[in-house]
Amino acid sequence: MYIIEKLCMPQIKRLGVLDVSAVDMARLDKEWTNPNARAPFNRLYFVISGGGRVWVNGRPTDMTPGNAYLIPADSEFAYTCEDTLVKLYVHFSVPSLGKGDLLEDVKDCLSYNLGERKIRELAELAAGMDAAGAYAVISQITGIVSRVCRDRGIRGESRFSPPVRRALEFIEANKSAGVIGEKDVAAAVFVSVSRLRKLFREQVGMPIGQYISRGTLSAAELDLRITDLSVREISVAHGYCDQFYFSRVFKKHYGTSPAVYRKNILT
Repeated sequence: MYIIEKLCMPQIKRLGVLDVSAVDMARLDKEWTNPNARAPFNRLYFVISGGGRVWVNGRPTDMTPGNAYLIPADSEFAYTCEDTLVKLYVHFSVPSLGKGDLLEDVKDCLSYNLGERKIRELAELAAGMDAAGAYAVISQITGIVSRVCRDRGIRGESRFSPPVRRALEFIEANKSAGVIGEKDVAAAVFVSVSRLRKLFREQVGMPIGQYISRGTLSAAELDLRITDLSVREISVAHGYCDQFYFSRVFKKHYGTSPAVYRKNILT
């Protein structure tokens, strides 16, 4: 049996470029295992004691105390613990127009040696559930994200022309509102559908319909993770014809059904 200590830290749910959906402490044992834990957010594990193993896109990494491990968004991800593992963990996103997440093109687990003392101090600050703890956690996340972007040459959103940028912003603002189509987006940005299709494929690298579908699925995933809505209610809210079709689409992308995903997404 493993234990999750929920740390209520509303100060860092949204700060700057980061969306933080969880900052919690986990005391884990052999039950902590999942062969398919793909998710559209980044995970950051600060290991306090014990150990575990994660696989990111098939490549294993052993986790040891004193280190922080970044598992990038949308990776093929699995994990296991042979004995015990205590860690502070953070689930966060770095929203980026034209991508699900700024770090989604990183394809391996990245590790950073912070030292056992520093990680224990960070965990103690986070457990205080106050502004000091919130900013300590944010400082670590932003420092690691900045280092990844610098080392991997990851840039922001400057490559988009004005029509495509407006289209991306419109899709982002409306992805939770149910069904939107190419015509809706084209009308909102005052260009023809054919022109928008051409520009979108050239600059974003995928058809606009595929991008819209991915955004809708991402919004549904977030509801699974942070609300108590039923799978049926979520499927209706996001414009899927029925919950069985939604479940098929969800499983095709995330590798598991919405119900199983919701149960296993905690850590």
